[in-house]
Amino acid sequence: MKAQALSDLLEQFASLNGLMGCAVLDAETGMAWKAAGDARSVQSVCEAATDYWRLHRRQEREFDSVLGPLVMQMIFHSRGRVTIVPCSTSLLFVCLTREPDKVDWSAWKQKLADLKNLAR
Repeated sequence: MKAQALSDLLEQFASLNGLMGCAVLDAETGMAWKAAGDARSVQSVCEAATDYWRLHRRQEREFDSVLGPLVMQMIFHSRGRVTIVPCSTSLLFVCLTREPDKVDWSAWKQKLADLKNLAR
């Protein structure tokens, strides 16, 4: 993946209304490849959020047999939410958004498609 293209795309994500920040992370280790955003702790919170994804992975047979494979996670907290999406087999995209929700999700989805293409 091209480092500058990734950095530029994450900065575009982070500039969307309602976003605190985002990061692309290794799915197994939780280590951030790159993070962007205005909150001081964006990278550390995104790294910690990968545990939500790994928790599901430990129980995925139970979930998948009834619900099918996991596509995305959204975890709500009192002041915001964590959204986790795989962008390749080994990378996760973690996004932190403010509450109340003011995100343009159509623009967000387009940028996500661009990120997945970049990750390929």
